[in-house]
Amino acid sequence: MRQLHPIQIDPIILRALEEDWGQGDWTTDLTVDPTKQASANIIAKSDCIVAGVEVACRVFENVDEDLHVHVHKQNGSSASPKDLILSVKGSAQ
Repeated sequence: MRQLHPIQIDPIILRALEEDWGQGDWTTDLTVDPTKQASANIIAKSDCIVAGVEVACRVFENVDEDLHVHVHKQNGSSASPKDLILSVKGSAQ
């Protein structure tokens, strides 16, 4: 299976982030301690074929290059309910 190159997806991701980012996230900046760490998981809700992993990784990299992203299921693999597809750790901000 052919992976997308960042040159193909970064412009789309950046446009979407610019649209949502605006003046930044003031609520987060004012209420979340900049040293606080957090983690999140992307988990399958039903039986599926995994797709879009490289796009998700590039989104996280564009938002914060210091985030640690771990891919548990590759594009094209099958997943069952509650299977861990991707995990991310880093700054809560």
